[in-house]
Amino acid sequence: MADKRELLNVVKEHQPLSRTQIRHLTGIRMATIGKYVRDLIQEGWIVEKNRSPISSRPKNVMLEINPNKGLFVGIEFDPEWIIGVVADMRGNIRKKIKRNTHSEKGKDVIIANLLSAIKELILDLEQKKIISIGISAHGIIDTEKGICVFYTQIKDWKNIPLREIIGQRFSLPVVLEGTSPMKAFAEKSLGVGKGVSNLVFIEYGPAGIGAGMIFNGQLFRGATENAGELGHTLVELDGPICNCGMSGCLEVLASRQVLAIQARRSLQEGTTSLINELSGGNLKNVTAEVVFEAARRGDNLSLSLIDNAAKYLGIGIANLINLLNPEMVVLDPQFTKVKDILLPPTKRAIARHTLQRLMENVKIELSPLGEEIGALGICVYLIEKEMGLC
Repeated sequence: MADKRELLNVVKEHQPLSRTQIRHLTGIRMATIGKYVRDLIQEGWIVEKNRSPISSRPKNVMLEINPNKGLFVGIEFDPEWIIGVVADMRGNIRKKIKRNTHSEKGKDVIIANLLSAIKELILDLEQKKIISIGISAHGIIDTEKGICVFYTQIKDWKNIPLREIIGQRFSLPVVLEGTSPMKAFAEKSLGVGKGVSNLVFIEYGPAGIGAGMIFNGQLFRGATENAGELGHTLVELDGPICNCGMSGCLEVLASRQVLAIQARRSLQEGTTSLINELSGGNLKNVTAEVVFEAARRGDNLSLSLIDNAAKYLGIGIANLINLLNPEMVVLDPQFTKVKDILLPPTKRAIARHTLQRLMENVKIELSPLGEEIGALGICVYLIEKEMGLC
């Protein structure tokens, strides 16, 4: 039997819509719809739009989620950046900040910067309006205990009870989740994956390589809720040693960090490259962005390094498609910045290593959501939890 949550979900997914449209979408009797709508309006979940002041007939009145029901704070952090947002009940961003993580200074500085970022986000907000705080973190996460178990990109980031630390500081409910699943959740709810039941999100940025997966409209988490460690799947037997301790991982062959490391090594070995000029002759200034820019200018070393990384990245994504048969693969917003250089060889490698029937039936899309996708994703997840939808 249908319940109010089903109706609330329909409004969330299709807003604005009328009671009659709800009837067509759900098959719920109009009398039941009327009762549920009255209850949800009284509880503050939904609001009416376009109601005539001279008519009580609800025929053309449109229903929407009430954006002012509550606010959510979302934070994503990686070795380089902390990005935070405040979102309302519709997922509209009310406030955004971005600041350096300063991960090289150690865990205490990272934690202090996270607390400071949250304090800045909630400044001037009504405390009673804030429903919860969500942290979207990289690495291995114990979501049940709220602990960051470890993260290969930050050397001393081990067994950090982040949920407890933040909860005690702000006296608000705190949820700790992995970043890739939250980015997948954002795509399902607000992005190019809206309405897609089976999708895979590919993360590719300063934090490394990961995957978030949606199956039958639900997050796929795995037995310990750590599914999606794409960067630590084997793509080359007896390959280079990864920070995780294993060899031949995708991350040690195709990540942005590895592009920079390989470029520095080639320059040290005497290879002539435009990278040297763009970095001012200082190896410390050689980053993935410098490699991409040199490739745009036709630099042979950069083009070779990118083609090699794209080959392995394509193999990793193809393995996921062959194994999981998703409707859609969504590529991280980071790909947008390098779609002219990295995307074409990656797509060629995906096509080369994916079974034909599966390749013909999967869409490969760029995420439209921007750099705040991880922070926004956990806000959207918290919204659905508050609604009782997940």
